[in-house]
Amino acid sequence: MNENRFWEIIGLSRAGNENSQAAQKAKLKQLLTGLEASEVIAFDKIFDQTLYASYTWDLWGAAYIINGGCSDDSFEYFRRGLIASGRQNFADALQDPQTLGDWVEPDELEFEDIKYAVYDVYNQKTGTTDIPNHGLKPPSSPAGDPWEEDSDELEKRFPRLWAKFSA
Repeated sequence: MNENRFWEIIGLSRAGNENSQAAQKAKLKQLLTGLEASEVIAFDKIFDQTLYASYTWDLWGAAYIINGGCSDDSFEYFRRGLIASGRQNFADALQDPQTLGDWVEPDELEFEDIKYAVYDVYNQKTGTTDIPNHGLKPPSSPAGDPWEEDSDELEKRFPRLWAKFSA
């Protein structure tokens, strides 16, 4: 499993299921079922690497504006949904979080269950949901410049998102 294969699987799970998280999760489970347990572990590792790479203050600020607030857990589910939205959307949002305003609606990206597809398939294959530790440690804090919740900083940092979602 490499990053290209990871994104190919995400893309295939999304094809035709863009508006249904349940359908995308089911399709992802189907695709992962065709893999060896070691490949499911590798998929999980790349998912986590991607999730950790998206732990940035800028994305959190964008999620906060889009959803009218965003807790720690909500931000993780937002990033899971961003991964599930595909490679290009993910890359664009990392590069410029304001691109999210071109296609995202409030709460649309909160997709906690996408990760459970991996656990479900691994359980089918091995009898446990405890995927072996792949040695990755989540970042202790978001990358980038922090923002203050009760200031006009987010409006200045993300004017397009602010204009669209703050009303």
